[in-house]
Amino acid sequence: MIQIFSTARQLFARRELDWRAASCAVYLVDDTYAPDLEVATYYPIGYTDTVLAQLTLTNQSVSDQGWCAADPMVFASTKLARPCGQAIVAKLDDNLALLHMEFPPISPQPDADNISLLFSQRGPGWFRL
Repeated sequence: MIQIFSTARQLFARRELDWRAASCAVYLVDDTYAPDLEVATYYPIGYTDTVLAQLTLTNQSVSDQGWCAADPMVFASTKLARPCGQAIVAKLDDNLALLHMEFPPISPQPDADNISLLFSQRGPGWFRL
């Protein structure tokens, strides 16, 4: 499931945030992070101990139908110290939290392995504006 943080939703609605132009990172986070989508604004500020891996998003796009997406997220040669069942997408320049993504838990990975996240929600993208 993908949810938009309220602050990001407001910026998208006011045309102050362009998904295609935003430089973003996705953070794999452990289950100790409990997002408050209505209040939380920045990530990972104050939550660096929850970050298990980080990846810069590439090829962010928007379809004519308003679906937003990016290239599949592949965390190459990643070790997970703790279980992971969520990810956060945030802007790189100011750490503005944009998206919270939940998925079936991934077990700890003591050996380096590739972890891939692919999302599609009722359409050709991650979320719809």
